[in-house]
Amino acid sequence: MSPPPPPPGPSAIPPPPGPPTLGLKQSKYELSTEDRKKIWEQRLSLWVSWARHRTSIMSREERINKVQHILHTAPPSYSPASRLEELERLKKEQNVEEAEFKMIFNKIIESDSWPMVPRPEQGIVENRYADMVKLVDTLSKSISELNISVKKMREDQSATEETPTVTSRKRGRLSDGGLDNFTFNVAELQEGVSAVENQLHDLQNSLLNHDNDIQAEVVGLMENRYDELEAARNAGTDPEAQFRQLSTIKLSTMEKQIEEVALEMADVINRSFTEGEDHEQVKRENAALLGEINMLRAQVQTWESREAESVRHIAVITAALDDYKSHPAAPPVPIAPEHLRPHIESVVLPVIRDTVYTMIDELRANLQQTMNQREMEIYGALYDKLKLAGTVSETVVARMQSPLTASSLPASK
Repeated sequence: MSPPPPPPGPSAIPPPPGPPTLGLKQSKYELSTEDRKKIWEQRLSLWVSWARHRTSIMSREERINKVQHILHTAPPSYSPASRLEELERLKKEQNVEEAEFKMIFNKIIESDSWPMVPRPEQGIVENRYADMVKLVDTLSKSISELNISVKKMREDQSATEETPTVTSRKRGRLSDGGLDNFTFNVAELQEGVSAVENQLHDLQNSLLNHDNDIQAEVVGLMENRYDELEAARNAGTDPEAQFRQLSTIKLSTMEKQIEEVALEMADVINRSFTEGEDHEQVKRENAALLGEINMLRAQVQTWESREAESVRHIAVITAALDDYKSHPAAPPVPIAPEHLRPHIESVVLPVIRDTVYTMIDELRANLQQTMNQREMEIYGALYDKLKLAGTVSETVVARMQSPLTASSLPASK
């Protein structure tokens, strides 16, 4: 689906119609186009701010009502502290924004009359309108032809992508992803063309609606006047009374009809002039669109040439693959072990040597630590026993070396 057209800017919005002069003299002072543009931008900025504040006030008012409803219907066990804080904050924000809203509304009310543009001749507007219709028709035909070409090209591309072959699997590797970019750019191109085509259809519809509105206004005026004349004619049967009644009705309604016609003509002229300016702007936009269309056509031609070149490369690669499949290459000659051994030893032996030396050093350190611990355990176990044996030996030697005494001899029986 194509994106919707952007909203019109301040310069594209038509000004409101001015009141009829009815023979009164107009002021000689006229604003320049730049001054009128500035005034319009300021007024529209005020209107936008007014609408934004109005929407914000309405949404905040709904939120305040919801919070108040929650507080009124909450159970007794509910703690409303957070809700009360939120309600207080919303009310403060609402008061501030309402003050700003009233200030902007007062500025709009106190502003002067809206600046009007001078009225052009009706013939110039009609000529511009006819040229605009012709240009829109030509541009619509060109875009339709371009849209048909793009759709046909996408259908051809979709038909080529439906058969998964070796060519389609290898296609993504060619030209640095050129075909993927081509598909993506074609999709974007068709979306852009569809968006432009939709805008042209909308423009044609607006032009037709403009013609229909003018015709409907003229027909409505004629029908109203005819009904008034019929009512006046059927009011009486006496020709003289009927004539007097018709004369009275005509005289009483003449001023009103003149005012209505003047207002309607002023409205039509102002709308025609505004549409003339819009037509000029659309002409410039259409000229820019024609330039973009020509550029897109050149891009399409470039993509078509790239696609042809890619197809040619794919055909060459496919032929090379078929040739490789039909004539496979001979297997490589195995390498003799005596040639591989020096290269392997130069790389593997240093690594193995360093690893084995490291493991031997760790094993030696572990054995040394284990032997030291074992020696300490054996020394601790034997020291106590040897110490006791030494003490006993020293006692025996001391007894043997001391002289015999009577007390030391055993008693005879």
